[in-house]
Amino acid sequence: MRLSSGWEAGLRVGGCKKEYCEAGVAEKSTDAALGEFRRGHDGIVAYQLDNRILIIPFSLAGFADAMKAVSS
Repeated sequence: MRLSSGWEAGLRVGGCKKEYCEAGVAEKSTDAALGEFRRGHDGIVAYQLDNRILIIPFSLAGFADAMKAVSS
């Protein structure tokens, strides 16, 4: 995963269902990831599926507000 700010992290993928897979950063990177996500960057996730590499863009617009709502 790479954000437009240049911050990047490797992901551990698991818990796959038909519709999605869960992906998480290493525990030591969690605080850094949440801090970057709160800044509202966009980014990409790239991963290999069979013999193809998929690159998926995403937006973090609204992430900071959502975290505030969950925390209150």
